[in-house]
Amino acid sequence: MLEYNELTDVDFQILNFLNSKKERSIKDILNKFPDKKFSTNYRLELLITGRRNSSGFYIENTSYIVKNYRNERNEHGLIKSINLDTFSITEKGRVALQTYFLSKTKDRKNFIIQVLPILISIIALLKSFDKEIIYIWQLLMQLLK
Repeated sequence: MLEYNELTDVDFQILNFLNSKKERSIKDILNKFPDKKFSTNYRLELLITGRRNSSGFYIENTSYIVKNYRNERNEHGLIKSINLDTFSITEKGRVALQTYFLSKTKDRKNFIIQVLPILISIIALLKSFDKEIIYIWQLLMQLLK
């Protein structure tokens, strides 16, 4: 099972794609994320793997996505699960996606807070030497003539 810190940007793109619609077919997912380029089938297997209890059954909302099934009764009255070849995002997947987007927003804000003082300092430095810079520029232009 993948932990949140092991998810990659491509994993989050897949989660976002699944989040935009209730269900997505494997064909839609592979059209958007070709297997040769993104190893999509392997990524889906990692995202679908959840925790199991002591009896070996999956614990709900421990995986990021789920494969969808439909239950049907056969002619003997037994219930059979039919694989629909579709995937849906789980609550855990939605929470991971929200956390990812919030951290990206926070990272952008931190970047701006770190870069803005440097830009202001550079502009102030250039402004303080504006006459010298203009003089040097004029000399260069005269030399090039």
